[in-house]
Amino acid sequence: MDRATLSAQTGDLARAVAARIARCLAQAELPADRVDALFLTGGSTGLPHLRAALTAALPAARVVEGDTFGSVGLGLTIEAARRGA
Repeated sequence: MDRATLSAQTGDLARAVAARIARCLAQAELPADRVDALFLTGGSTGLPHLRAALTAALPAARVVEGDTFGSVGLGLTIEAARRGA
């Protein structure tokens, strides 16, 4: 799959995530420009169009990078340990 096809196939996801951010901010009665940090982690945050949607939704926020590929696995490991699996 090339980048254009991937972007086309996941474009709705990027728009949906940005819409959820807007709804959360509205419910919290918090203007987007008051958010000072955007923590990005997980493989999908490496998609340029998703990253662009997130940063556009929170234009004043500085981007803080997490462990793009390790954080999801670590979270699953912690949850498995919590459940005694």
